[in-house]
Amino acid sequence: MNLLILDSIDTKTFGGYQNWICLIAPELVSRGHKVIVVSRPKSEFFKRFSKQSGGVNIFELPISGDFNPFTISKLARLFKKENIESVICDFNKDVRLGGLAA
Repeated sequence: MNLLILDSIDTKTFGGYQNWICLIAPELVSRGHKVIVVSRPKSEFFKRFSKQSGGVNIFELPISGDFNPFTISKLARLFKKENIESVICDFNKDVRLGGLAA
């Protein structure tokens, strides 16, 4: 399965959801899934996750407003290019962006 995990947390925060992604994404890859994690560039999460990605593809995206057409179009192109079958989200912003892009 081709999965995309979307994380729009602010650049200074690293919390439970980000820790969960660090644990689950490499495990999903080891079970044969293709996993892409999308996060803000230079975020604390991105810095930590990129050190131990474990075969997970990482995509930097400057996420701003909930309905930003630039962000939505970049996600939509990524969904199509990578044939994404499922999107994993945590925040309402992630659901809005991912839903509109899909």
